[in-house]
Amino acid sequence: MKQIVILGGGFGGLRTALDLARGLSTLPCREDYQITLIDRTHYHTFTPLLYEIATTAPETADYQTLASLVAYPFSELLKNTCVQFIHDEISHVDVNNRVVHSAHHTLPFDYLVIALGAEPSFFSIPGLKDHALTFKTLHDALSIRDAILSFSHHNPHPLRIVIAGGGPTGVELASEIKNAEQASCRVCRQNSVTLLDSNSSILSAFHPRIAQRATQRLKKIGVHLCCGSALKEVYAHELVLENNTRMAFDILIWAGGVKAATLADTMPFQKEARGRIAVHELMQCIPENADLSVAHQIYALGDLSCIVNPRTKKTAGQVAPAAVYQGAIVAHNILQSIKQQEGFIQKSHFRTYIPQEYPYILPLGGKYGLAKIGPFIISGFFAWIFKGIVELHYFFSIMPFWTALTLWIKGLNVFIKNDRLG
Repeated sequence: MKQIVILGGGFGGLRTALDLARGLSTLPCREDYQITLIDRTHYHTFTPLLYEIATTAPETADYQTLASLVAYPFSELLKNTCVQFIHDEISHVDVNNRVVHSAHHTLPFDYLVIALGAEPSFFSIPGLKDHALTFKTLHDALSIRDAILSFSHHNPHPLRIVIAGGGPTGVELASEIKNAEQASCRVCRQNSVTLLDSNSSILSAFHPRIAQRATQRLKKIGVHLCCGSALKEVYAHELVLENNTRMAFDILIWAGGVKAATLADTMPFQKEARGRIAVHELMQCIPENADLSVAHQIYALGDLSCIVNPRTKKTAGQVAPAAVYQGAIVAHNILQSIKQQEGFIQKSHFRTYIPQEYPYILPLGGKYGLAKIGPFIISGFFAWIFKGIVELHYFFSIMPFWTALTLWIKGLNVFIKNDRLG
C-alpha cells in the first residue's frame, strides 16, 4: 500500500487531508493508498479565537467549554473519511529513505506533506524566554487567562500587562484584554495594558490606513502604545528597550515573532532566514542538492513554507487563508500525480500557487473590528459581523452543517458576553 503522510493538522494540513480523502474516494485505486495525518495534539486549533480564550471570565465559561470552542478533535473531523490520525510527536524525517520517525511510530511515505507550522522566536533576547508568556496555542491562551486572574486576585494594585509585538496577534490581544477589563465590573481597576513594537508604528506590514485606524482604536479604549525601540533584555518584572527605557510589568506576553518549526532545520531543503522551507509554485520543496530524487513528492505549506511572488518579489503572508488555499493545491497536485501514475490520465494538470493579498479582519475589542477586503476598509460593528460570517464559513468547510452551526452559535453565546458594543 502506498503512503501519503501529512505532518501537522493546522489549517493547511487539515485541508490537504480532507481534500485528498474526498478525491481518493472517487478513484478505483482508493484501496491502494493510505492517508495518515500526524500531530502532537489530538485536536485542530482554530487560532483566530485564541484571544477570546485568553480573556473570557471564569464565570462565563470553564476550561472544558472554552477548549471545545477552539479545539476540534481530529477523531471527529476525520470521521467517515479514509484518513488515519496518529497522535504523536515527530522526532525525525529521513527524507532520502522516505521515512518519518515519531516517538512511537515509524511511517514510510511515498508522498509527504510538511505542514508543521511555526513556533515562537525569541531572537536571542536575554531573559525573554524565561520571563514572558507566549501566545500561540490553546495552552498558551489558557496560561495567559490564568495569569491575569491570579494576579488580579492576589494583588491590590492595578495589573501591569505588557504585550511585546505590534503585529495582528499583539493588537488583537491587547484590545481584547482592555475590553474584557472594562466589560467586567469585578476587575474594573484600570489595569494598564501596554503594546510594544520596534517599528515606528503598530501593524507596520499592513496598509497605512489600517495601521492608523487601529492606532486610534487602541488609544480610544486605553491601550498604551510604545513604538520605535526594540526589546533589549528582560528581567523578572522589568524589561529594557534598546533606547534604555525601563518598564515594569506584572505579566509580559511575547507576540513579537515566529520561526519555522525546529524540525525543518534537519531537512535537506533550501530555506530562508527564518528557517522556512523554500517551495516553488507547485508547493513542492526545493532541495539543497539536485540529486534528491524524491523532492517532487514532498510538499511544504503554511507557516513552514516560503514562496515568492514572481511579480512583487514578496513572500506569501503567514495567514490562515493562504495555508488553506495551499492545502487545496497540494491535495490537487498529489491526486493528479496519482492519476497519472495509475494510468487514469496521460498528463497531470497541476495547479500553481501565487502569493496574493487576502481579505483580513482584525478584532479590536468588543463588537468592533477592522477589515480590508480588496480596496475597501470596513470598521466597527459591521466588520465584527463579517468576522463571524468568515468563521462560520470555515466551520462549514471542515464539519457537517449542523455540527458547524451548533458550534458557532455556542461560541457566539459565550464570547458575546465579553464584548461591549463600540
